[in-house]
Amino acid sequence: MKELGLKAIYCKRNTSKPHPQHEKVPYLLKGMQMDKPDMVWATDITYLKVEGRTYYLCAVIDWASREALGYSVGRNMTVELCHEALTMALASGRKPEILNTDQGSQFTSES
Repeated sequence: MKELGLKAIYCKRNTSKPHPQHEKVPYLLKGMQMDKPDMVWATDITYLKVEGRTYYLCAVIDWASREALGYSVGRNMTVELCHEALTMALASGRKPEILNTDQGSQFTSES
């Protein structure tokens, strides 16, 4: 969106709330050159409004190629939503060196 000069015109939900008991880790990618496939995968959750209902989308992408590797859509923002997206991505037989997420509770849970 930044490259195209686009901005969202809606209030964003805060989907990145950490669980107070989950371990926090430092950001390790600062200054790192991510230019080859499967070096870094990124995953995040966003929400979609469809006919007045809210759905959550978790997607896994390859950082270098921007290829979507896995996704899951559900009515609730749960650990299982993220697990399904990651399982789909790993089913390709590929494996990242690093999986980058925010520190929301869905990503830092024991599961």
